[in-house]
Amino acid sequence: MKLFKIILLLIFIGLGLISYRCYVVIQTYMPQNLKTGLESTVNNERIDAEPVSTNLEEGSLINFKDLKYYHSFSQEKNSWNQWQTQHEQNFAQNGNYTKVLSDLALLPLLNNNCQDVFCWQIISGIEDIPSVFWQGLIGIEDFRFLHHQGVDLRSILRALLADLKEGRMVQGGSTLTQQVVKNLLLENNEKKISRKINELILSLYIELVFSKQEILEIYFNEVFWGGLQGIKIKGVYSASLFYFNKKPRFLNAYEAAILTALLKGPQYYSPVKHIDRLKERADLIFKKLVELNLFSEKVDKPWASKEWKIWEEEIKEREREKPFFAITLVPSLEKSSSLNSYESYVLTRKIYELLGQVKERTKLKDLAVKVIYQKIGSQFSSYEFYSKVERKLDRSMSEEKHQIGSLVKPLAYSVFFDLGKRPNDLVETAEIKLNLISGEWAPKEAHDITEMKVTLEEALLKSFNRPVVRLAQELGFDKVETGLAARIPRLEKPLQEFPAQLLGSSELTLREVMAAYQDVLTHECTVKEERPTVIDILSNPDESTVATNMDELLKGHKYFGKTGTTNLGKDNWYVFFDGQGIGVFWLGIESFAGARDTRLFGSSTAFKIFQNFYIFRGRRYPLLSCDLLVPKAN
Repeated sequence: MKLFKIILLLIFIGLGLISYRCYVVIQTYMPQNLKTGLESTVNNERIDAEPVSTNLEEGSLINFKDLKYYHSFSQEKNSWNQWQTQHEQNFAQNGNYTKVLSDLALLPLLNNNCQDVFCWQIISGIEDIPSVFWQGLIGIEDFRFLHHQGVDLRSILRALLADLKEGRMVQGGSTLTQQVVKNLLLENNEKKISRKINELILSLYIELVFSKQEILEIYFNEVFWGGLQGIKIKGVYSASLFYFNKKPRFLNAYEAAILTALLKGPQYYSPVKHIDRLKERADLIFKKLVELNLFSEKVDKPWASKEWKIWEEEIKEREREKPFFAITLVPSLEKSSSLNSYESYVLTRKIYELLGQVKERTKLKDLAVKVIYQKIGSQFSSYEFYSKVERKLDRSMSEEKHQIGSLVKPLAYSVFFDLGKRPNDLVETAEIKLNLISGEWAPKEAHDITEMKVTLEEALLKSFNRPVVRLAQELGFDKVETGLAARIPRLEKPLQEFPAQLLGSSELTLREVMAAYQDVLTHECTVKEERPTVIDILSNPDESTVATNMDELLKGHKYFGKTGTTNLGKDNWYVFFDGQGIGVFWLGIESFAGARDTRLFGSSTAFKIFQNFYIFRGRRYPLLSCDLLVPKAN
C-alpha cells in the first residue's frame, strides 16, 4: 500500500512537471509568435480587398510585358489569357510598344503581407488554394494528417526504424503541424532533445487551438518556397506567381507537383541552377500522386522536355530582368498619391532596369536612385522613391544633400531675366578669371564652344558654364545673390566670393530641389505675359542636352526639362515639368571614396529613367501649360 502511494505520488509529480513544462513552453512561444503569426494568418484581410481603379488612358503607350507582369500581381480574378481576350479591342500592337485605344481600368496590386524587406507574401484563404495542393501535400508529406493530433507516432516509429536500418537519418517523422511549428515558432533549427520536446508540445497545442483546415491554411501561407529575383518567397500564392506568373487557381496538376517538389529544398531543387534535380523529383511526386488517385493520367499529364525548356528560359529571363523585384517595392498607394499603382510599378521597374545596366557598365556598387513626383493643382501627396529600401525614405529625402550641378542654371537665368536680361541678348564665351580672397578662380567649360558670343537662350539650352558667371558679374553678384538665396537654402555668402555656386556646387536635399523648382516654375508662369521665361527656352528637349539620348517616341513633345551633372559624375539629375506634374530624378554615388571619373551624365542616366517611365506609364502626353500651376482669374 505504501509503495502504491509512492508510485501514485511520483505519477502526480511527473504529471505536474510535464504540465509545468507545457505551460512554460506555451507561454514562451505562443503569445508573441502564435497570436501575431498564426492568428494573423487565419484572420488577415483576404486578397479580395475592395479594389481601387487604376486607369490606362486612351492614346497612351505601354509595354505589354509590363502590363502582363502587373496583371499577375493585381487583384484581377481572370487569367492573363482570359483578360487579354476580353480587352483585345483596347490595344493596338506596334513594334516594341502598344497603344491604348480606349480608357481601361486596371485593378490595383495585391497587398504584400510580408513585413520583411525583399520578401513577398499574399495571405489567402483555403478557398483560394486549389485542392490539388493540399491533397498533394498531405499525400506526400503527411498521409495521416486528418487523423493524428499533431504528432504521428506511427510515422515517428517508421522513420526511426528506417534510420536504424541505414545507420543514418534517412527519414523524418514530422507532421505538417510540426512543420508549421518549425517554420513559425521555433526560430533556430538546432538538433536538441529540448527543442524536439518544445516542438511536440506546441504541435499538440496548435491542434487544440486550430482546425485542420486552419492549420493547412497557415502552412500554405507561411512556408518558405525559396527565392527568386532577390526576393524571399513565402506561401503558395507567392510561389505560384514567382515560379509560373500565375495565380494558384490557374495552375495545372503538374505545375502543382513542381511546387510541391520544391518544398523539399527550394535551393537544392532551384529551377535556375538545378532544374534536372527538380524535374526528377517532380516526376516522382506526380507519379506517387497518380498512384494515390489524386491525379489522373487520363487528364493530367507530366511535362515533356519541350515544356521544361520553355519554362526554364522564362524563369531565367525573369531572373535577369527582375520584374517581380520591382513589384515588391511598389508601395501601398492610397487614393491621394500622385502616382497610381501601375505608374509606380512602371517607374520602379525602369529604375532598377537602368540601375542594373549602369552598375554592370561602370562596376560601381554604391549607386542609388531617388525620385520625387508631385501632381499639380490638387491635394495629392508627393510620390517619393529611394532604391535603397532598407534605409529610411524620409531621411534620404529631407536630410541627405547632394550637389545640384546644372540644375542651378534655370534658377539663375530666372534671376537674370528679372534683372532685365532677355533670351536674345548676347554673352561672351571666352575664359573669365575672378580674383577671390581664396585666390584666382576660372570656371571650366564642359562643352566645346566655337562662337565668341552666344545668346542667353543658347547658353541655357546647351548648359554653358562661363556665360552664367559672366552674366552674374555684369548684373552684380549682390543682386543675383538676393534672387538665388530665396530658392537655395544655405547659399554661401557673399556670392562674389563663392561663385562656383552658380555652376552647381551648392548641396540640396531632394525635397529642397523640388521646392526650389516649384517656386521658380510658379514664378516663371506668373510673369510669362511680361517677359520670356526659362520654361519657354527649356520646353523643347529636342534642342537641349538630352537630344542625343531622346527616344523617337518622345521627340516633338513639349515639356520643360533640365539635366544636372556634378564633378566626376557623382550626382546625375533630371527635373521635368509638363503642366500636370513636376518630377525630380537623381542617380548617384553615395560614398565617393577613391573617386574616379564615372563617365555618368544626367542625360544618360536620370533622364533615361524619366523617359522610359514617361513614355510607357499609360498616360497621354499632356499639353504644356501653366494653367494648373497658376490658375487664371475668373
